[in-house]
Amino acid sequence: MLTALTPEARKHRKATVKDNVSPGIRVLLDSMDHLPAVVFNNRLDILAVNELGRALYTTVLDTESPVNTARFMFLHEDTARELFPE
Repeated sequence: MLTALTPEARKHRKATVKDNVSPGIRVLLDSMDHLPAVVFNNRLDILAVNELGRALYTTVLDTESPVNTARFMFLHEDTARELFPE
């Protein structure tokens, strides 16, 4: 049996870390007005975007909150293929 699936292993998992974007990162994003910038966490949630990043990911950002790009690609496959043709 896999130890990660046992009740004891599930109890000892790390506590979830809040995904906050610091004010400095927000200032950096806003100052990057010549290219799209997006901040992701390790689960591919979009945490912050600048104005051009919002324009680039507008179809993803209009789906749900919090926005998860992995979930978007699987649940909205037709729209995701338009956004990411490769």
